[in-house]
Amino acid sequence: MSVADTLVLGIDNFVACTGCIKCTFWILLIGMILQIVGFKGNKWSVSTTSQHGLHYLCHRPTDMDVSVLCCDLFDTGWLTAAYVCQVVGLVSSSATFISVLLFTCSSRTRGQKYTRRIFQNLALFTGSIIGSSAAIYAGYYWKNHILQDHHLGTSFTIVVLACLSFLTVWLIIIVNGCTGYFEEAPPSCPTAQTPLLSSASQRDRTTSNTSTRGQIPTCAICSENQRDVIFNCGHLVCCNTCATTLQNSDSYICPSCRRPITSQRRVYI
Repeated sequence: MSVADTLVLGIDNFVACTGCIKCTFWILLIGMILQIVGFKGNKWSVSTTSQHGLHYLCHRPTDMDVSVLCCDLFDTGWLTAAYVCQVVGLVSSSATFISVLLFTCSSRTRGQKYTRRIFQNLALFTGSIIGSSAAIYAGYYWKNHILQDHHLGTSFTIVVLACLSFLTVWLIIIVNGCTGYFEEAPPSCPTAQTPLLSSASQRDRTTSNTSTRGQIPTCAICSENQRDVIFNCGHLVCCNTCATTLQNSDSYICPSCRRPITSQRRVYI
């Protein structure tokens, strides 16, 4: 598959995503941008005479000028801890964004299985590590009364907003569940209305059940419950219990045509 084909597939898959996934995707992107801007900003510590970023405070030169001479009076261990947490958070946010793009551009089936887990775990980790950095910096910053004329600047505030963005992504996934990574086909979709038992040969391929005319066919997997779930390919082959088991398995494909399943609907017969 060429780069252009992969890009087109990724765009098609993103368009087919549910509103929940689309919302978390954009919030994740905004949070990543905010973190980069805040981390590289030079307004972590602001006073009437100076303003400095976290990177400068951790790597300031030995020949201090008067404007930052006060910063040399207290331990730099907390500054290093905050800096390391920011770097780890930046790597984690980049990994989250890149992983989601790769899975979305690969296939719908793989994206449906793994994207929620990636969003949930990495968004929580990234938000927690960025929040830890902000908490360490703010806690020790306010604890040291040496910098009485200093205050936390806008760069620190931007980092806090980035932390809230990642935690919001995690909260949306937890609350809404993001069930059904891709939107279901509308009722008017022709493929969703294609009957399964259109011929005797197709009926023989999908199930070994020998039910008589007029009876509701049983599930092709368990052969116990009636078929009440229709897939996006148009096949009505299994019950809701077996369809749920398929959705949580590694091979989320139709038992009849072996095509990847992107959506399913309950049918009441």
